[in-house]
Amino acid sequence: RKSEPLPPPTLEGDKELCRRVAALVSQLADPTRVQIAAILAGGPMNLGELARLLAEKSQATISHHTTRLRLTGLIELRKIGTSNFYELTDLGRLLVGIARTLAAKGSVQ
Repeated sequence: RKSEPLPPPTLEGDKELCRRVAALVSQLADPTRVQIAAILAGGPMNLGELARLLAEKSQATISHHTTRLRLTGLIELRKIGTSNFYELTDLGRLLVGIARTLAAKGSVQ
């Protein structure tokens, strides 16, 4: 006899789940992190490539933001040859998609 899968947790009754969701979404509350995540939606990049695209930001600032995104599971670091590349995780792609939808619908003013 096959057991029924457990229903997914609901936000309405789970304060801890609400706290974790808020902590995750707050990572995209910083414009630099939104920009980095949007850039990485185009494919993996190393820190030098990101620094060239974000020329107004120092490499230390970009590194700080990529670390924050990595620690919350929105991006991951992958070694290709001798270089380290950042890329979006599935969760990161989902949040970038939500951000793009909000921007396209005029919800962001």
